Amino acid sequence: MSCARVALAIHRRWFSAKPSRFIAPRLDRQNLRGIGIAMAQVRQDADDQKSEKVRFNTDDPATALKQLHAYLISPDAKNGFPSSFQLQMRSHSNATDFVLDMASLELLKSWPIRQQRTILRGLKYTVETCNAQKHYPTLSKGEEPTADTLGSISSASPVQKRVKRLKETHLSNDVSPRSATTQRFLQLLADADQSPLLWILAEAFSINLGIPENRSLALALYHRLFELKAMSECAALVSLHGLYSHVDSTTLILGLVEREDKPSLAALIGTHEERLQQFYDLMESQCTMQLTPLNQELLDSRPVQRDQKLSRCASMSWHLIRRFGTDPDTKYPAIAAALRLRNATWLLGDVRERLLQSESYDSEAYEGFTDLLEVIINAGSSSVWNRLLAKYFVRYFIGHSKTEDYAADLAKALDVSDYYEVAVQNGCAMRSPRDFPGKKEALLPAYNTNNPIHFVGTVEQLRNLQSMFVKGEVARLAVDCEWSPTVGLQDATSRPAVLQIGLEALRHNGSREQMCHIIDLIGLPHDDLQSALQTIFLDTRSVKLGFDFGQDVKQLRQVFPSMPSLSKIPNFVDLQKTVSINGTYTEKRPPASLSSIAECFLNQRLDKSARLSNWERRPLRNAQLKYAANDSMVLLDIHAEYSRSQE
Repeated sequence: MSCARVALAIHRRWFSAKPSRFIAPRLDRQNLRGIGIAMAQVRQDADDQKSEKVRFNTDDPATALKQLHAYLISPDAKNGFPSSFQLQMRSHSNATDFVLDMASLELLKSWPIRQQRTILRGLKYTVETCNAQKHYPTLSKGEEPTADTLGSISSASPVQKRVKRLKETHLSNDVSPRSATTQRFLQLLADADQSPLLWILAEAFSINLGIPENRSLALALYHRLFELKAMSECAALVSLHGLYSHVDSTTLILGLVEREDKPSLAALIGTHEERLQQFYDLMESQCTMQLTPLNQELLDSRPVQRDQKLSRCASMSWHLIRRFGTDPDTKYPAIAAALRLRNATWLLGDVRERLLQSESYDSEAYEGFTDLLEVIINAGSSSVWNRLLAKYFVRYFIGHSKTEDYAADLAKALDVSDYYEVAVQNGCAMRSPRDFPGKKEALLPAYNTNNPIHFVGTVEQLRNLQSMFVKGEVARLAVDCEWSPTVGLQDATSRPAVLQIGLEALRHNGSREQMCHIIDLIGLPHDDLQSALQTIFLDTRSVKLGFDFGQDVKQLRQVFPSMPSLSKIPNFVDLQKTVSINGTYTEKRPPASLSSIAECFLNQRLDKSARLSNWERRPLRNAQLKYAANDSMVLLDIHAEYSRSQE
């Protein structure tokens, strides 16, 4: 039986059956798994037919367990638990007892938790597969599964589906008689000498550890797992069997945060608002505890070390903030401050590395970085934490002769000059500059366009630019976008702030004139901008140049839906794919950067110092205008040189 036939049966089930028939009419202990196991079993059969089978000893449990362990730690174990073992066990006369014999061996407990987990999960699935084969005999005969055979299909998460199975099979009351195998398994769970990870097999034996009768056993297993620091298994046990209110949830959450186990934390929280609220309150208190002593540490003469615990709390909080769309500034200012500190780390490191590499300090070259740091601080709602962040940013640059001047300028901009003076008097030091190796000194001159630069900030200026395309006065144009980097608490990339267009205009006397127009995408009316972009990009008489412009088009289309897609822009040339210095462009060969292409064709380097700046501020700084113009005008020069080289 092929996967295509299973898919066809699913299609008939979903699109021909009425909604009321989506739920299987009967759910008993033998019908717990449904379509998931059926399809996986078909895939395993297909894989085993294509590859050489690994033979396991199915007569001696100890030998089989050793073979499984040897396989899983070998380089051949690329796909995890071997499906050939499950295939062999399906023909075993008593697979369930054999699996229990393997799980009860002392050898299993001696291996690391990760290996125990992998083996037990594979054994659990083996038992489920064998039980499914008994209930779905048509699968082994190659017949097409029917709608009743497939059972219900749930779109819920794996944890939610497993909890639903436990409820649907009436295990919450646990009124059905237990088999001898199930009783034996319960005895193994209660044995303190056995591995507590054996609870993973509970679902395969249809045992709900959350019912009152089994709760003491479940809590004992939880404490044994906690002693082993198996936090992932602790969270899974609590989530699947409803033990959240019966354990110390605060300690469990802190354990997951310590290990940065995001999937387990998400499964533990689920969709419970009270659990999410508890998590946020706990992270707020933890962040407050870590941020409060930082005030004194910033005055210490020793270098300030990054707090790993604070970073972990921020990282785990951010995982759930993105998932639930929470605004931390309204209720959790300490979490927000920790997140901003975490997000600014890369920016601070980049600025300090530039300062350490430079020959001399040019204050204008670093004004853009200062703007971004101001944006990070001013976005916070707590004045206490905002001032702490300002002092931390300034402290980052105190302690080295090449960064002292910028530290003074930054302290003045962030209004913490008093702290700067005290920190300098205390002799605060920074980490050795050897931690920041410098790059090779740039020997090539910087590219700098001498053509006129026009900032398009009014509707009249925008229409004048649009009329040049209507009259057919533009022969070539190079386009590029700029937006502020993501430094706040938003997950998405910032909206495009400016669109720079380098033009080569045709004059009446036959001459050509180059200029750059920088369009304000924030201050101008949306409808006027949308009309102008359509005129510019759909013009069929001009050649349009870009460099990896696909991402820019995606960003523009989010704000201006009528903006044509990259494939529909006439006469568009992507220089990243057309011009190459590493051979023919392919998907496997990484394309050359714009800087390397400029060095190759123009023998000049591109100055990227203004790239990281606040492009939403108005008016733009001269350094920003110059950078935007250079980024587009250089494409015209590269295209001209490349065209001459092809003649």
